[in-house]
Amino acid sequence: ESLEQQVDFVDELLSLKKTPQDLLAFSIAELSRAKQALALAREQLQAGHYWHVRMTLLQPDLVKLYKALDAWPPGLVYIKTSAQSDYALNGAALEKRVSDQSPIMPQLLDGGNLDPDLAGMEVLAWDHGEVDLDIDIPFTSRYRVTYTYIYDEMTPPLAIRYHQDGKLHQPEVVYSGNTRVGKGSVPVALPLKTGLVRFQFEPDSGTAALLCLDIQPLYLDLVGSDWKLIGPFPYDKNARSDAKAAGRTLVSEDDGIYPPEKERNFDASYMGVEGKPVRWTTWDQPEVKVDFVQALPQIAGQVNYAVTTLISPEQRQAELLIGVDYWGDVWLNDEKVLEVREGHGAPKAAHFRVPVTLRKGNNELLVKVIGGTDGSGFWLSITDPGDLIIRKPS
Repeated sequence: ESLEQQVDFVDELLSLKKTPQDLLAFSIAELSRAKQALALAREQLQAGHYWHVRMTLLQPDLVKLYKALDAWPPGLVYIKTSAQSDYALNGAALEKRVSDQSPIMPQLLDGGNLDPDLAGMEVLAWDHGEVDLDIDIPFTSRYRVTYTYIYDEMTPPLAIRYHQDGKLHQPEVVYSGNTRVGKGSVPVALPLKTGLVRFQFEPDSGTAALLCLDIQPLYLDLVGSDWKLIGPFPYDKNARSDAKAAGRTLVSEDDGIYPPEKERNFDASYMGVEGKPVRWTTWDQPEVKVDFVQALPQIAGQVNYAVTTLISPEQRQAELLIGVDYWGDVWLNDEKVLEVREGHGAPKAAHFRVPVTLRKGNNELLVKVIGGTDGSGFWLSITDPGDLIIRKPS
């Protein structure tokens, strides 16, 4: 019976209306293989090959589906609760966002009032009816929405709706959880606009208790093939050594300023390392890290540049997630939005969050990297509701 429920759960996931974009990195080919795996699992279930059913439900394309939608077949494997994002709202933070126009005014309670195992955990509780929360959406983007709540046999899963552009939307939800704490996941990312968005929560009957609401923006990765690159240019390693000897990790703001920083002449040739000419070029690799050492053969520790254009249909607020290996600068439309001059630990993606304003039309992104001792490159992604166009300069 448990295996049959798991197979039905996967069938429900695959039958949801969605596009490959909603599934992030989940491709059409992977979606096709996932459907084939589900069909095989049904055949194995009907034949009584129960061990094979379990192994098929753990096929890599299906596991990737579970991760993409943050929804796992009940009892298939033990999965720890996903870490909450920086945008997660709990307890008192939820209470502050209850709308003045909410039909029901909930109470902030200790979870121990509902279940001894939840003592010390704040919950937003109410009896029957609808509670409205006004959530401030910081950036126009697609958002992954999940929420956790307390339920029992007398309290059905908690439904969610939201208002935007004068319309009421009720997205499909995948429910999972144990006997007391449920989780609702909206598998199709919601396109939300900057500003207040009203979310409604309502049980079919009984007492409702909301534990957490996580509305997390999704980001578009700008990969290696999205950029034009130039370099390497020489960097004065003696200046770095002098700084290190003096106990400083600071890199001078004036280190390695070269023509691509002042102009974008894609037909020009400049003098690079050892006097060799360098020109703007492309790196046709869909790698999330733009790796200058791989793209422009060189030793680590040199100066390189990358440029691309984002085309936005409107002026809007956005957020960049940036990682740098190791120092550097980022400009948007000739305005410096990030300067990295000091040590920041091991380089990694999404180390820096940078709020920006995109203007309607073309937006030029320029990245400068001063490589470290072991590498040279960067990661960059941006909030995107699905209408941004990346155009590599010609």
